[in-house]
Amino acid sequence: MNKFITNVQGFTLIELLVVIGIIAVLSSLAVASLNEARAAARYVQVLSDMKQIAKAAELDYYDYGDYAPPGGGPVNGGPTGTPPDLFLHI
Repeated sequence: MNKFITNVQGFTLIELLVVIGIIAVLSSLAVASLNEARAAARYVQVLSDMKQIAKAAELDYYDYGDYAPPGGGPVNGGPTGTPPDLFLHI
């Protein structure tokens, strides 16, 4: 009867702390790589925005023979001569 009873032990405190430490290190590495990916995505978005602004200026040049007027001109129905507020929402 005694031969079926086994000495079952759970995990020791040291083993649990080691596992928790490994999980913490792996999660911090994952967060760091996600932050790098976000920064790279932000950089690509800025490049795309700059290319679109350059294309818009080029189309404006081909349509009107010049780039945007130095005084700003009417922007979205605004008064003439006021500087455009292109970069207020960026």
